[in-house]
Amino acid sequence: LSDTQRGFVGSYELIWFTNTGYLDTTRIHRNANGPIWEFKELPDGKFICFCSCSQYEGQPVSKLFRVHADGSLDTTFFTGANWGEANDFLPLADGRVYAAGLFRRSGFPDDTLNLVRFLPNGDLDPTFNNHLDFEKGDLDGIGPNVFALHQLAADRILVMGRFISIDGQPHFGLAVIDSTGTVLD
Repeated sequence: LSDTQRGFVGSYELIWFTNTGYLDTTRIHRNANGPIWEFKELPDGKFICFCSCSQYEGQPVSKLFRVHADGSLDTTFFTGANWGEANDFLPLADGRVYAAGLFRRSGFPDDTLNLVRFLPNGDLDPTFNNHLDFEKGDLDGIGPNVFALHQLAADRILVMGRFISIDGQPHFGLAVIDSTGTVLD
């Protein structure tokens, strides 16, 4: 930003705009040591974020972290994601959130995940199948990747991405799962 009159000069990774498209000078703009690529508002007004950073406002963060409605870091949420990308989020009213992409978590370096559901504290939800085996076959790219999620019904989620099968069953980039992570026919 280069708003010298109001003191907002330099690199900011989370900035606020008014509903008319102007810089919101009533908010505190936030810094990280890398770009924030994706974020989504959660039902409680907080935001889940995916970044190419290791620090936010000078504090250590994983690649997937959460901020309060004012942009300050929510230190009660830790996913441990340390590699990869998140492409989409699907928040739930109870504070859990689905994350889709291709990522790994610290402490589990060989555990590549494509679709998970996090608890309100950032742990993997044990009531969801966080370890679906997405396979890419001969598709180009570094690996299978889930790009988008769409809630079809209370217990049905459309999963879209670069994959040919899930757990050995052909799905060719589209699948429907239920709320336990079971892939439906």
